[in-house]
Order: sequence, then C-alpha cells, then structure tokens
Amino acid sequence: MSNIGAKALRIAVVAALALPMGVVAASPAQAAPTGCSVGRVLPWDGWAQCQGGTGKYRIKGNCGWLGGGWRVGTWESPNHTSWAECAGPGFAMYDRQVEFQ
Repeated sequence: MSNIGAKALRIAVVAALALPMGVVAASPAQAAPTGCSVGRVLPWDGWAQCQGGTGKYRIKGNCGWLGGGWRVGTWESPNHTSWAECAGPGFAMYDRQVEFQ
C-alpha cells in the first residue's frame, strides 16, 4: 500500500471512530435543568422544581432508617414539581436535594 493510501485509510478510520463520540457528547437530552430549588410544606415531605434547561430531575430526601430511608419523587421536566414523603408524620425529611437524570 502506498503512503498516500495508508494515510487516507488512517484518516477514514479516525473520522469513523470520532463521529459517534461527537453525536453522544452533543445530545441535548443530557443537558441539565437550571434554576432548581428544593423545599418542604411539612417536615416529612419535600419538593424540587427547576425553572429552565432540559432533561429530567427529581427530589431526593433522607427520612432516616425508620422513616423509609432515602425517598425519591417522580422524574419531572422543567417547570413541574417532584414530590416525595417519608413514611408518615412522625418522621422528618432532611438532606433534601435535586437529583438529575
């Protein structure tokens, strides 16, 4: 094989390998939501809401071992609220955070 042919083959292989990587990295579904807040209405619940961006998020909060451990809400899109509750009013949710998909 000539030098020109070998060089063309290497360029073609590198381009073929790089193309799928670029497509995965540019996927808009992997962009994180923005402007996120967490809060509570009662001591045993929690909510999360994000105002912009794309992708999904949910609330995640710790209710302790007897209160059900880590509780998570439903996956939501921006401008929707994700809710989670502990096992009951005798338990307090702490360490509320937003989890991204």
